[in-house]
Amino acid sequence: MDKVQLIELPKILDRRGNLSFFENSKQIPFAIKRTYWIYDVPGGEIRGSHAFKKSTEFIVVFKNH
Repeated sequence: MDKVQLIELPKILDRRGNLSFFENSKQIPFAIKRTYWIYDVPGGEIRGSHAFKKSTEFIVVFKNH
């Protein structure tokens, strides 16, 4: 985690719901090889427990208002 940076994604406002997106060559500074979401994990559970020898990640954080 020696090169962490905040990347602001585009946000299109709409009364039906807002839309954000990212494109490989525009916002993401590396080639995307795999995309996945982890969700509905019960409290206290541990996910993963493994490591990659080399990895670059783009983490999306949703902020509740």
